[in-house]
Amino acid sequence: MPAFLHLPDEILLLIVRAVDPEDLRALRLVSRRLGGVAQIPLAKTCFERRRVLLQQDSLETLVEISRHPVFGPAVRILVVLMDHLRPDLGPDASRSRLSGDAAHESKSVEEEARQYSLLLIDQEALMETGLGTTYLAQAMAGLPNLESVVIDATEWPRWGPIVEPRAGPQYLRLFMSPYTIEFVQKALCAVVLAVATGKPSLAELDIAIGSEHGGGISPGMLPSSTRPALQYVRKRPISLSSLWLRFAAENWTFDPVNDELEMVLDFIMLFPKLQSLYIRFEGEIDRPELMNGLSQRLRLPNLRFLGLGELQCTERELISLLRGHKDTLEEVRLQGICFGGDQGGSWRSLLRTVRDEQLVPALTIEECSTVGGWVLYGFDKASDDGTPTTTTWYAERFRIGGTGFAWADVLDHVTEDNKHYPKLDLGQVYPI
Repeated sequence: MPAFLHLPDEILLLIVRAVDPEDLRALRLVSRRLGGVAQIPLAKTCFERRRVLLQQDSLETLVEISRHPVFGPAVRILVVLMDHLRPDLGPDASRSRLSGDAAHESKSVEEEARQYSLLLIDQEALMETGLGTTYLAQAMAGLPNLESVVIDATEWPRWGPIVEPRAGPQYLRLFMSPYTIEFVQKALCAVVLAVATGKPSLAELDIAIGSEHGGGISPGMLPSSTRPALQYVRKRPISLSSLWLRFAAENWTFDPVNDELEMVLDFIMLFPKLQSLYIRFEGEIDRPELMNGLSQRLRLPNLRFLGLGELQCTERELISLLRGHKDTLEEVRLQGICFGGDQGGSWRSLLRTVRDEQLVPALTIEECSTVGGWVLYGFDKASDDGTPTTTTWYAERFRIGGTGFAWADVLDHVTEDNKHYPKLDLGQVYPI
């Protein structure tokens, strides 16, 4: 080991970069010199994407990281986890009031329930007093290279013995209680306010709330702009350039007081300088008025990229939305879009309108259809004897314009003889 420690820093750095993250942490404890050499690889490996819980100890740790001369500048993505304690999911002391040999187990459960209750009180105080926002804003202000904030519930931390697995990821997807909905509203409000006060130049905000595992938000979980904190944000607009919103059918909460369209528009317009907007609807969300309203009323003066995912709409609604942003749009991505009903429209007609009116230079289509999916025909690689072989496949993705297919080639080769499956006969047409 002494000989190893006397190697030049350049050699030590090469060795340190080859070890895995767990060993990297341990290596820092060997000596001060080795710890100093390991700091930069450790920062790159473990701190570029940093997770934080809305709990005091986790937030305090984040503030300490923001003050570190090496680890703070390494953070580029901050993931704010929505994992939280709930009154109805804590240990129940009454269920284990046993006798005889099980008395010690009863005391253990009672102590666990008491500690859980204290943690729950601390969590509520953190959210109600605004201390959580203060911690987040302080940390964001100290992270000079922070580019993106992700609000999610899929990257679960390792809980201590106090919080059992039943309080983990399952609750958010399967038990959307009023308490959880209110917590998410407060959390979103806290993050937006923290960005406005601590990092107004933030580039990207991604609100998923567990969408990758079947959970997601509904408009009813978006914080209302009537909250004093968001009224402050309106007076001090955030220069956010990218917003990703993902809604899930299974967590869709009907709000009889607030109009869902108004809630979505209200939240999006907190960020008037948006250049990229992605809205995804996961599952069967039967809200045709939502897309209809967005197509008519959503107008962002600087919008360059628009992404829409897994929603049923009409050709007319899509055209209206694109026309409203014709002067600024550079690219549109449509994922899983379905034209529903007899009045849904035609892909051929949509593409021709987009091309003729020059609504957008580049359009990417992924898993879109009238009912089923696109069918593409084209030449596969040559066979062994050099003869081109024709193949048919269902298209998962293709791009028109930019680095994709030329508009004229696509329009000349698309047919809709079968309403379920638009066909694009590419022949010898290749991407430009």
